[in-house]
Amino acid sequence: MKGDEITPEAKGQATHALTIDALALDVWRWLVQIGRDKGGFYSYAWLENLVGCHLHNAEHIVPE
Repeated sequence: MKGDEITPEAKGQATHALTIDALALDVWRWLVQIGRDKGGFYSYAWLENLVGCHLHNAEHIVPE
């Protein structure tokens, strides 16, 4: 993968991917609302809040 030459002596490596059965436009609508003051980060909200981030992840597209 691109960038592997940066750490040729890495002790491990992993490549993650997934397939989303949706139109690119539908996926893009979710991606553009990622962020702290937007729809959240869609990660482990309990962990983010444990360290004081006070984030809430959107469960629907937020038009604004």
